[in-house]
Amino acid sequence: MKAAFATCLFALGLACATTTQAAEETPAIDWENITTVTVETDAPAILAFSTQSAGLFSLAVRSDDDGDLQLRVLDEHQVTLEGSQFDIDYRGNRSSEQGAIVIPRAGNYFAVVERRFGRGAMRAQVGASWLSFPEIEEVDFSHSNPSTAVSLTPGDGHEGTISNEPNQPWYWYSITSEAQGQVFLSTRAAEGDLVIEVYRDNAFINYETRVDNDEDGVRGNETANVRVSAGETVYFRVRTHSHRSLREDIPFTVRSAFVDL
Repeated sequence: MKAAFATCLFALGLACATTTQAAEETPAIDWENITTVTVETDAPAILAFSTQSAGLFSLAVRSDDDGDLQLRVLDEHQVTLEGSQFDIDYRGNRSSEQGAIVIPRAGNYFAVVERRFGRGAMRAQVGASWLSFPEIEEVDFSHSNPSTAVSLTPGDGHEGTISNEPNQPWYWYSITSEAQGQVFLSTRAAEGDLVIEVYRDNAFINYETRVDNDEDGVRGNETANVRVSAGETVYFRVRTHSHRSLREDIPFTVRSAFVDL
């Protein structure tokens, strides 16, 4: 998929570009050789790669410099893939990291080497491998990413169901505020344990806030709120604590609201 999804990776050192442009302008992974990269506190090393199918992606990094590194893999919308953050400190070395992750379908992806603590530049060696495995492809689902989020106007509601069959592990929602104030998103579910993640536009790598307050003792009742400027769009992801252990479908409703400040 090469949709022209406008995005910015200022925090990771990528200029504002479409998904395809970002992949083309970022250094590509060298599958045949070890690559030397420079990692700084505010400037991680980013390597792009594209796949023609689902498969298994492996990544390893080693550095002789003092510092704590971690790895992650982003999808084409610059959202961190599930289970792709690695900080294992191999053999007690904080700058030795490695991991493998299933890439669910063909597309553009980014491997990121980040410095967790400390200041200054670190030089590191990065190696990667790819095993094409079309049989493990996961079909994309509705409202699975920020570009296909359910667009809500404050006061709107929506009904959804988180399930394993068909695969629907979460829903993305977006709300654009016409004025400065505070945006709210609430969930109600009689069964299941839900959480809400809050994201700023073009900043999908890490959530800004994660809400799990179990209102009135009900694990599916959550309310997230975020301050916004006039014209700003914010995003919410509604999901379960652990989709892999999900045994029953979780029907839920969301409601949105806005308070002028």
